[in-house]
Amino acid sequence: MSMSLYENDTLVSAQRIPIMRSVVIASGEVLEKGSVLGRITATGKYVLSESASADGSESPDVVLASAVDASTGDTAADVYIAGAFIDKALKFGAGHTAESTWHGLRAKSIYIMRGV
Repeated sequence: MSMSLYENDTLVSAQRIPIMRSVVIASGEVLEKGSVLGRITATGKYVLSESASADGSESPDVVLASAVDASTGDTAADVYIAGAFIDKALKFGAGHTAESTWHGLRAKSIYIMRGV
């Protein structure tokens, strides 16, 4: 598990201390900071969560801490597993919105806050 320094920015809200860990992003993904990711059950790897997926990743699970280019292979990346995040800074996959993921993420200690 890698450790990263916390950087204050427009993604993380000051209302909760964010908690991070390192995960594996599946090969083929090119993701922006703030992407809401789901975990593929069979592999344990993370991809952009899309509501129509049927591999486990349809359930939003974590928030990507920095942009990642895994286009050439699986890549380790830091994600937030808990904290409060500004809705306008989050990047959602097809079929997901801040409203549609709010309850599921809240159960995982990820809180979506309305930005200004």
